[in-house]
Amino acid sequence: MTRLRLPDPVGRSALGAATLLWVGVSLGRGPTWQAAAAAVISVVAVIVRSRRVPAAICLLVIGVVAGTVSIDRSAASADAVLPVGPVALTARVVVDEQATSSGTWMLVDPVAVDVGHGTVVWHGPTLLVSRPGFGDAPHVVGETIEIQGRIAGASGRAGGRTYRGTVRARRIDRLGGPDDALLAAANAVRRRVADQLAGPADDAAAGLVAGFLIGDTRRLPAVDRAALTEAGLSHFVAVSGSNVALFLVLWWVVVGPLAFGPRRRAGAGTIGLALFAVITRWEPSVLRASVMAGVMLAARAAGLPLTGWTALGTAVGGLVLVSPELIESVGFQLSIAATIGVMGGVRLVATPRWPPLGATWSATVGAQVAVAPLLLWHFGSIPIVSPVANLMAVPAVTISTMAGALGVGLGVSPLVSVAVGAARLVLQVAHVAAGWPSVGVVGLAVALLIGAAALHPVLRPGALATALVGLVVLSGVMRAPVELPAVIFLDVGQGDAALVLGDHGEVVLIDGGPDPVLLMASLRRYRIDRIDLLIVSHAHEDHVGGLPPVVERMTIGAIWHPGHPDPNATFEAMMVVAAQRNIPVGVPDAGVRATVGSIGLAIHGPERRYVGLNDQSVVAEASVGGVSILFPGDVEEIAQADLGPLPADILKVPHHGSATSDLAWLAGNGAAIAIVSVGENSFGHPSEAVIVALLESGATTLRTDLEGDIVIPLGGPLGVGG
Repeated sequence: MTRLRLPDPVGRSALGAATLLWVGVSLGRGPTWQAAAAAVISVVAVIVRSRRVPAAICLLVIGVVAGTVSIDRSAASADAVLPVGPVALTARVVVDEQATSSGTWMLVDPVAVDVGHGTVVWHGPTLLVSRPGFGDAPHVVGETIEIQGRIAGASGRAGGRTYRGTVRARRIDRLGGPDDALLAAANAVRRRVADQLAGPADDAAAGLVAGFLIGDTRRLPAVDRAALTEAGLSHFVAVSGSNVALFLVLWWVVVGPLAFGPRRRAGAGTIGLALFAVITRWEPSVLRASVMAGVMLAARAAGLPLTGWTALGTAVGGLVLVSPELIESVGFQLSIAATIGVMGGVRLVATPRWPPLGATWSATVGAQVAVAPLLLWHFGSIPIVSPVANLMAVPAVTISTMAGALGVGLGVSPLVSVAVGAARLVLQVAHVAAGWPSVGVVGLAVALLIGAAALHPVLRPGALATALVGLVVLSGVMRAPVELPAVIFLDVGQGDAALVLGDHGEVVLIDGGPDPVLLMASLRRYRIDRIDLLIVSHAHEDHVGGLPPVVERMTIGAIWHPGHPDPNATFEAMMVVAAQRNIPVGVPDAGVRATVGSIGLAIHGPERRYVGLNDQSVVAEASVGGVSILFPGDVEEIAQADLGPLPADILKVPHHGSATSDLAWLAGNGAAIAIVSVGENSFGHPSEAVIVALLESGATTLRTDLEGDIVIPLGGPLGVGG
């Protein structure tokens, strides 16, 4: 029987020392769950086995001091006085400028501020700078810029860093590029990658190639990033060990004779590792992999035997001391756990009886097992069939990364096209696997019990298959489909999205909320893989922002919208995709009636052209199972007066319960159940007067921000599920 061989004594000592330093830093930065969990490992790995209590205490003290100093440094930055109000300052970019739906943002460190009668040196705290719209080429790390705008004291985290204030910029001017030669070279590499990948039409796949090569996922749509995460494939864009190895090989080819001999190779490799770390913007996983590789190179150059376990412990210990804040980085935690899992998995099958595929499978499973507790803690669930998705994706990822590196480096367009095509396959795997079962605490407990039973000689045969089948069945039970027919008001934040499901699974989707990630996750949760009719009430972002990936990827029978005089960019792009996919698009008139299987539809508005886009909403009534549901979009008092009372059993309250509704109209519809689709907002939604009016009319009033998804079965007496 193959047994897992524990790390060598030196490797155990290095890992134990790193763990003790981690515990000390955690204690110095404040008691956390990390300290408690790592303390147990420390006792077992260092004190019990080696009995070196004084050394353990010394390591703990060093870690506590490092953690305390880092906290004091952060506190000093937080206490810096901000010149709140209009400001003109000079700053250095520390996180690349990145695009959002409404503009861009970046992080900067101030170096000087204009005080009205001149400029004075001011090394203030890190600031987040945002600006509306999109300017010329984005600003990158190391550039010096001059900003004119208004500063506020709002703080938060972005780009893996904490910022202590925000600047709404009205003008930004470039003053100069990076002073550091390494940073300038790294920026040049990133520009070349961006330029070489700018041509391919498939923007998402090209963005994924950039993620494989340098960890830059800015071109990768949020819904694709979410699919990679849910499928357990996000580590492919968290540049790590394999990417570092590939870069080193290419780097040694580039430097040529300078890398001949172990010492020259180590020296050139160290420079290359530093360059790659800057290229990838110091991602925690890259830091771990680069330092670990650097330790191995230095040891070999010095003729010292060194195992991976020792290199890992040395790298983690050194990084934790130099940058104590890394202990709070989820990427850093997952990188370490995955590395341990991979090395443990490879050791488990280090025998000629196992083919190469077996070693790959074992390494993949080992990594997934090692990161499972962290995934459960940080994200609440674990994709249990992730090893299968990884095996499916690995060949395409390898081809994409190799072809992309050579194509970008040599400027060979066909190789870039191959890389983009392979990345497209990875995205397809991700979107399929994102809907596969995942489990939470209960499922993990079942897996551990089955795993424990598998250690018994009598129970061992077939235990892994039993565990997998059991988890799939369990996750299927936990994701049981809704009893049909039904209406589901989806919790998509500050926006609207609802599903009407017919007797035989017919699907009508009304609006899509503001966030494509939330909407796609909701559709997967209810196993929606096609939409018979999509109704877009009106083209405001909180109703259409989530719809583009639905229109791009799902089977849609038809789309209805009100015919907007001034649609937004998201809506226009969505209509272009609908035309490309030959999806029928129509503008239904008031009075139109139609059926989608067992679902009856009646269109009540808009009755005329309105100035306000809210009043221009499609007002639709769906009837199924003898129950009527009114979807009035965001209509306000003017349109409501034109419509008059529209009796319905269930009312989707217009405009997230805003005070823009006529209270008499709300009550006059006579709904037994009123649903307010709302999320966290600064608009005061829902209005207290609206809620009171609905309650006084006898309606049971529910809110998605309080209830989550609201499921109402329609096959019998009205009731509400969750």
